[in-house]
Amino acid sequence: MEHLVSSDRGVLLGWGRAVGLDPRRLQFKPLRNPHTGERLPAWHWDLWGDRLPPPAPGPEVARTGTEPQIGGV
Repeated sequence: MEHLVSSDRGVLLGWGRAVGLDPRRLQFKPLRNPHTGERLPAWHWDLWGDRLPPPAPGPEVARTGTEPQIGGV
């Protein structure tokens, strides 16, 4: 299981709508700012299985704009 976390509830709701998540499952949990100790509002989705987003592209994709080749092909 993974968590998708943001302090912007609207962004998380929009993403959840796009992938078919029930907005009632969005969870609120304040997180502590490690620099100040202050609690800040934050929301998260619990994700697992086919609800996990694809992995982020590696640096070679960002640098060249092309998909990396597997096995040098």
